[in-house]
Amino acid sequence: MAGDNREDIGTRQAPACPGGFLHQIRSGDTLYALANRFGTTVDAIRRANPGTDPASLRVGQLLCIPRGAAPGPPPEAACPGGFLYQIRAGDTFYAIARRHGTTVDAI
Repeated sequence: MAGDNREDIGTRQAPACPGGFLHQIRSGDTLYALANRFGTTVDAIRRANPGTDPASLRVGQLLCIPRGAAPGPPPEAACPGGFLYQIRAGDTFYAIARRHGTTVDAI
């Protein structure tokens, strides 16, 4: 139809995604959540999807997710003289410091 601005969804092509895989955006997806879920980085996802506005992801949109771009978890040595603590719901710096006999500044 002349003047019809609707996109014919059947003719859209999926973006190229060499060295990765395509992911269809679902409600609640963010680049940060995708990076964590798939073991990559936000920066790697952004580079694999030039022109994509991370603040405007749409349900159903296809993004290229690169494989294996994220570093592994930090080694224990990254915390000399201390220990690693996993944050729990409701934690605050003050509560953690008090629970472990230290100060907020030391954390």
